[in-house]
Amino acid sequence: MNMRTVPLEQIAPPQTSSVSLDPDAPVWFLTPDQVQSRTGYIVSRKNVRPADASKNMYVFDDANVLYSKFRPDLKKVVCPDEPGIATEQFIPLRPRSDLLDRDYLMYYLRSDYFLSFANTFGARRPEVMKARFLKHRIPLPSLPEQRSIVGMLKRADELNKNRAKADFVAARILPALFYEMFGDPVANRKGWSVKTLGEIAVESPKRGIDASVAEWTKGSPRYVRISDITDDGCLEDGGAVGLDSDNWAPYRLSSGDILFAGTTMVGKTYLYQPRDGLCVYDNSLIRFRLNCDRVSPWYLFALTQTAYYRNWIERHKQGMVPNISPKKYSSFRVPCPPISLQKDFTVKVKRLMDIRKKRSVAGGKTQNLLDVLLYRTFDKGSAETLLEAGNNGAISETVEANSRLGQNGNENQSDAGKRNVSV
Repeated sequence: MNMRTVPLEQIAPPQTSSVSLDPDAPVWFLTPDQVQSRTGYIVSRKNVRPADASKNMYVFDDANVLYSKFRPDLKKVVCPDEPGIATEQFIPLRPRSDLLDRDYLMYYLRSDYFLSFANTFGARRPEVMKARFLKHRIPLPSLPEQRSIVGMLKRADELNKNRAKADFVAARILPALFYEMFGDPVANRKGWSVKTLGEIAVESPKRGIDASVAEWTKGSPRYVRISDITDDGCLEDGGAVGLDSDNWAPYRLSSGDILFAGTTMVGKTYLYQPRDGLCVYDNSLIRFRLNCDRVSPWYLFALTQTAYYRNWIERHKQGMVPNISPKKYSSFRVPCPPISLQKDFTVKVKRLMDIRKKRSVAGGKTQNLLDVLLYRTFDKGSAETLLEAGNNGAISETVEANSRLGQNGNENQSDAGKRNVSV
């Protein structure tokens, strides 16, 4: 039985909450950087007094579904569990409870099928057009079918969220190891010499190539964008794209190159490794090539994962759409311990990152299952597709297998973290 489709605005109109908040009692202030893409996992929460909220903010509650409309955050969809305040970066949808399950809508908006629609607004457009977004027709099975679909998806999604929590904890190991070996960069009590990022680079910082996205094929360069870089500085396993240009050689990444986000998601960094394959980068990213006699690339990358770097970003980003220029990045002050100590640190970090990579591969199998099930369900337009996958045990078997792999990876990573931090 094929699903009917209904315009989104008819079953989930944009509507904020009428909840009355105490102007002086701090509440959750939701911003896109708190939300992990694909899982919707909230990695951190900020609070704000409603009295201090600006005019471009609004109140939401636990009946809303919040959709991030700006690139590269189009997969950041939140089902809030409490009232709060959000900026206009999110579209507040309010599903009709008699027609639409809130979790069903959340999974649909997070699916690759819907993302393919959102991407039709054009790769260069920074945000989804709200009017066109609301007229998009969503597949709408009956409520019992929606809830059955949600039940199946949640079984796979729960493991993803557990993995996201583990990833967030694991990402804290690297800064902890940094502080253990080198001390607090702010106080610099160990008296390390300090250089600017520009002084430890072997060439001027370089923005990437401005090119259209194309299908990626084996042997061709991967086109790295800000949206391909995770919050902890890794490349997303899926979603690789190529570029429609033959003039990519000057933008090819080499071992030890570090990319800094120049706009939107400023603060993100990525250290290129040869195992990531042939890569070039787009013009929203800025490349620094380092003098490895002065600084280890892994040392600098770890420094960018600390509060020292995040606070520097907050002080220097500019504009409604945050941006930091290559010149400003060049002024970032880098404590420079002896290179021998940095090399010892690099050995420990590589061991840690190898363990994380193995666990990520195992966890990625479950994420891929979820993505395939989402796409197949909504693309085929049949609620039976996913229900069949659940009935024949495909979801349970895959979730259990990947759960065992993920648990083993978590234990190994935890042990490695304990060994590495104890210097």
